[in-house]
Amino acid sequence: MIDLVRSHRLVAIIRKPDEDEARAAATEVLAAGVRLIEVTMTTPGALGLIRELAGTWPDAVVGAGTVLTARAAEAAIEAGARFVVAPNVDRAVIEAAHAGGAAAMPGAFTPTEALTAMSFGADVVKLYPASGIGLAAFGDLCRALDQVPFMPTGGVSVRDAPEWIRAGAIAVGMGDALTRASTAELAGLLTELGGTG
Repeated sequence: MIDLVRSHRLVAIIRKPDEDEARAAATEVLAAGVRLIEVTMTTPGALGLIRELAGTWPDAVVGAGTVLTARAAEAAIEAGARFVVAPNVDRAVIEAAHAGGAAAMPGAFTPTEALTAMSFGADVVKLYPASGIGLAAFGDLCRALDQVPFMPTGGVSVRDAPEWIRAGAIAVGMGDALTRASTAELAGLLTELGGTG
């Protein structure tokens, strides 16, 4: 999974208040060429949508986001999620992801949280919220913790996504900034990131 994340460099996050709106947003980014997509568990009908997307887009890698419990991780994996993302570090969630054959991507904000996540077996550490640390500090963090595969999420824009990669991220997670982007902006971002690889 780390190799997939490194090669695609972009995870589209689908977080919508309505299932139909979420389906439309997911379809749009997948049709544009994004291949890693996360449906948050806060989205109505999330499990059904994960199952649908995994079946409809066999070349895409579908995951679940905002997974807060081991039971939620298990349900998401049963629906077809191949990676599990959380805003926090929870050993039980990481272990449930691995037990189900999925990658674990817990969220961390501090060096201690990031290293704790790695000690629990995290495959990727979601730096969250990225807006709270900024690019300069993130570069410092990557130099100090070069063993941690970071994926900044929360506040990453289409404009600055490539800068996060250059600063040391293996990928970026983007929600509304991505789903609100024009077709041309999304195509340009994928080209710049090499995100169709």
